[in-house]
Amino acid sequence: MALYVCNMPNITTTAGGTTTTTLKNFDDAYGLMITCPSGMASTGIAIHVEQTSTGTNFFILQSGGVDVQMVTGRATVICPVPFKQMRLVCTAAEAGATAFGVTKQVMT
Repeated sequence: MALYVCNMPNITTTAGGTTTTTLKNFDDAYGLMITCPSGMASTGIAIHVEQTSTGTNFFILQSGGVDVQMVTGRATVICPVPFKQMRLVCTAAEAGATAFGVTKQVMT
């Protein structure tokens, strides 16, 4: 089986905000990659996930019992993807709107 990488919509914070928009509709994803822009005010960005498509009860994503924290100027890969929604929460309010790129890997 081949794997195919495709772009997802960016998830973004608003100016002065700490929480990004919510990303959904990646049910077919084998893996996700999130890219974090350089030069942000935040020292860490937490990944929050929700198990259902319509719920609002987000939890901080952990791996091996440790919170998954993104770092500016880096990419983070999540595989497998056992959740239906995702958003990011920054440790500090950003001066301007900030966009995080997301790609998904699907099996074809």
